[in-house]
Amino acid sequence: MAHYDRVQRGWIWIVLVVMSVVVAGVSAAIPVDEGRVLLWGVSVLMMLLAASMKWLRVRDEGDRVYVGYGPLPVFRRRIDYARITRVERVKAPALLGIGLRWSPGFGWAWNINTGDLVRLHFAERVFHVGSADPDELVALIESRISSR
Repeated sequence: MAHYDRVQRGWIWIVLVVMSVVVAGVSAAIPVDEGRVLLWGVSVLMMLLAASMKWLRVRDEGDRVYVGYGPLPVFRRRIDYARITRVERVKAPALLGIGLRWSPGFGWAWNINTGDLVRLHFAERVFHVGSADPDELVALIESRISSR
């Protein structure tokens, strides 16, 4: 199988930047210094979150798959193929949303756009990954786990 390295671009970072600017503007109108400092802190935190969630990269690293948001590499994981017992493409529930989150009955999901997800099964749980090319990612992981 050829090398897999895909970047899925999202739009949530734009919402976070706009929210950050609005919070900064509101903080300028607050006469209480403590409130202003708190809102500036929230604004900076949202800006950092926006900088870390502009895209989602999924990359084959030989013995593991890398999943990470960027460009600020705060949220990332490396998953050994040896831990994966099964892989499949699944439809994301309509109310699942986007981002990095855990949902009861669904488990962890990391995606940056709506659309299909790749479900990685482990012995004890599942993990869902968004991908710009889910069929190719499923094929890659299947080839890696079947060659064990």
